[in-house]
Amino acid sequence: MVITWHKSTCSFCGLGCGLMVGVEKKKIVKIEGMKGHPTNDGVTCLFPPNYPPIFTDKDRLKQPMIRRDGQLVPISWDKVIKYVASSFKKIIEDYGPNSIAFYGGAMNLTEEYYLINKLMKGAIGTNNVECSTRLCMASSAAGFLSTLGADAPPTCYADVEQADLFFIAGFNMAVSVPVLFQRLQATKKNKGAKIIVVDPRRTKTSDIADIHLQIRSGTDVALNNTLAHILLKEGYVNEDSVDRYTSGLDNLKIHLEKFPPSQGAEITGCSENQIVKVAHAIGESKAMLAFWFQGYNHSSQAMFKNNTLHNLLLLTGNFCRPGAGPLSITGESNALGNRWVGTLSHLLPGMRLVSNYIHRQEVADFWNIPLEKIQPIPGKSILDIIKGLHSNDIRAFWIMTTNPAASLPNSHWVREGLAKTELLVVQ
Repeated sequence: MVITWHKSTCSFCGLGCGLMVGVEKKKIVKIEGMKGHPTNDGVTCLFPPNYPPIFTDKDRLKQPMIRRDGQLVPISWDKVIKYVASSFKKIIEDYGPNSIAFYGGAMNLTEEYYLINKLMKGAIGTNNVECSTRLCMASSAAGFLSTLGADAPPTCYADVEQADLFFIAGFNMAVSVPVLFQRLQATKKNKGAKIIVVDPRRTKTSDIADIHLQIRSGTDVALNNTLAHILLKEGYVNEDSVDRYTSGLDNLKIHLEKFPPSQGAEITGCSENQIVKVAHAIGESKAMLAFWFQGYNHSSQAMFKNNTLHNLLLLTGNFCRPGAGPLSITGESNALGNRWVGTLSHLLPGMRLVSNYIHRQEVADFWNIPLEKIQPIPGKSILDIIKGLHSNDIRAFWIMTTNPAASLPNSHWVREGLAKTELLVVQ
């Protein structure tokens, strides 16, 4: 029988590689990279070619299951949808809309997140809507918001081939996103792009670096401030241009007086010569593209790491130009999509805020619902939702494409909370 090929997207990591899925006799038998796709152009990591057995595994669910007498047993779609809807309705009638909560992963389609958000905030009337981006990308989002005023990197993968300098921090790209890393390697080989890696560890990524700043853990902010100090002192910054497009330059210059190369070297453990060399490379590059990941974002200084890295790009004009700017990499394939359609407890679609009256009015008008239906107070964060399970403030919990019992801190506490729900829906 002839294999038929269908287009798809990989949802495993944050890249979103294009895939071609081969189907034979109604079964997925082969998966390849999609040639011409702007992310991967036919290349894949090890995962997609090994996906097919997952779809035919004997333990894969083929229909809904419901727990009866302590056991999960099959149930039809019609019956389970009616059961969930009627159970939600009764819990809302008994305890109010804020007794319901939703928690999702970050690999669903944008349209699915939009509908979930509309159902919860516009129909049920609760802001208890959370996604795993609260854990993995909140600091990156806060960094973009506090620096640029919008939660979105102004860059794209096509910038890779236009850059002449890559700044990679807190990120073993060779292992985490090998498809993207191969594009950096090709740009280095074909166009002579330089690579700076900031990481306390020696990794496969640092192995190809032109300069590896092996800093002490937790000293990224001091490093970035020292680099900014050197850039300003040695004339690499067009201060008139920076003044025109940004605010706070004078205050920043005063703050950076605390971070001469000697101080930066003492704090980070890198040599003054190395730090100065990196600053010169940044100042002399025509287009610097910066990457970072959870080494930045999972930290007590996370937002400040993001802010100070953005400062380096703003000071050197590496914004809104081909090959230049901040390109944060997410852990899941649609982390930014779910934030942009408002699938967090404080957001509405289009980066609007539930606390903003005008934003609520705009969304209520578009959804054709009373303004009062959208609550003005942000809902519970995911950790507060778990606390609500323990206190019985949350009676029904709907989980989609994520596993908080494994991914949240203190898994025993999480499982105890999940066991207390009147209705737990896992999708």
